[in-house]
Amino acid sequence: MAGRWEGLDRTIFASLLTGDGLENVSITGRGVLDGQGAAWWDAHHKTAGHAQESGSYRPRAAKSAGRATQWPRPRMINLYRSRNVLIRGLSIVNSPSWNVHPVLCEDVCIEGLSIVNPGNSPNTDGIAPDSCKNVRISDCYVSTGDDCIVIKSGYKQIPRHPFAPSENIVVSNCVFGLGHCGVGVGSETAPQSSSARRRQPNRSSSS
Repeated sequence: MAGRWEGLDRTIFASLLTGDGLENVSITGRGVLDGQGAAWWDAHHKTAGHAQESGSYRPRAAKSAGRATQWPRPRMINLYRSRNVLIRGLSIVNSPSWNVHPVLCEDVCIEGLSIVNPGNSPNTDGIAPDSCKNVRISDCYVSTGDDCIVIKSGYKQIPRHPFAPSENIVVSNCVFGLGHCGVGVGSETAPQSSSARRRQPNRSSSS
């Protein structure tokens, strides 16, 4: 399916729960979502190893020779262009890659989640709002092999089709276990456009 991975639009594997253009969405309950990620992590390591040996390693390329997985790995929950979203009370374990990834969503509440992945699991970001607006993340426990919570906005910046920024995001009362960071901002961020830079007032400094 068409999606976003590591800041770029590309073909990706569909996630366990995937939605596009939805409104008034609730994903709630006390159940456990187990992504059985070990097979996916093994395929990722094989792909990276083969690419490095052959000299064709390009981390952000959609495909590479000898790739064990044809497209980027699935997420557990992946929503696009959706509004009024509630994700509450779930336990998520062993995600193949990112756990909760809303993209271009608005008015999102994520609360009371338990997200646990092994410390050596690759790219298992916990919660990754991407070009989202009005997001509240609270009362979650996150322990992963990558960032626990990370706020993204994509790399793309062309004059008429820039990726949207992430804005109005609140993180409160969360507990972090393993992870590269508790809350990260800007791991994938589009550069400011030249037109926006021209609108900035000139500033000078003196010593």
